Amino acid sequence: PQGTVVDSTYVGDATVIECETDSGLRLTSKVLNQSGDQIPTIGSSCRVRWAATDAAILTN
Repeated sequence: PQGTVVDSTYVGDATVIECETDSGLRLTSKVLNQSGDQIPTIGSSCRVRWAATDAAILTN
């Protein structure tokens, strides 16, 4: 899905990014802070993807 970065929090060795997709879904990801990498800023566009093997279904 594609969306917009709505929040960004620096947490030491990583930055937690919250992206709101075009359909209104909010997804949170943790991005490692590595030298030379650009971390998305609030308001910038983002594309969210992951490998099927990294997906998990959470139930109550």
